[in-house]
Amino acid sequence: MNYFRAPSSKSLIVASTFATLVCLGVSYALWTLPLGDSSEPLRFSLGLLPLAIILLCALFTVRGYSISNDALLIHRLLWKTRISLSGLQSVKFDPVATHRSIRTFGNGGFFSFTGYFRNQELGSYRAFMTDRRRAVVLRFPSSVIVISPDQPEDFVNTVSQYKVMR
Repeated sequence: MNYFRAPSSKSLIVASTFATLVCLGVSYALWTLPLGDSSEPLRFSLGLLPLAIILLCALFTVRGYSISNDALLIHRLLWKTRISLSGLQSVKFDPVATHRSIRTFGNGGFFSFTGYFRNQELGSYRAFMTDRRRAVVLRFPSSVIVISPDQPEDFVNTVSQYKVMR
């Protein structure tokens, strides 16, 4: 099995730090500002919401990628997302592939760039990234996947060898 780390870009670290501080600040404000006795249960519940957002986004972060038999495994915090490599048409390192993308559903920079996006070059695609400059585009007949391994060229070579061996 070949494993590739998913290092975070500086912009992702800054955005994640800022978002975490904002969420913590909102929770702190909700728990400490006087709102009256009748709103205590509501205040406590609302104060937990930003903490839940931090936890949820952290759970979906991308830690790395591995290639095993016929699949790409995306390592998350507590589980792995499996993507079959069956039908893979091409794999290419393209550091500008995700430029001018619009997020259609997902996380646009709170611990990772994950979910569904769209741009003119790729069309609709699913991303599992931590650094847009390391984008590797995997094209399938009916979908496009974009990931960001620490060594994009080595990843492309490894997947290309797998394709040839099949």
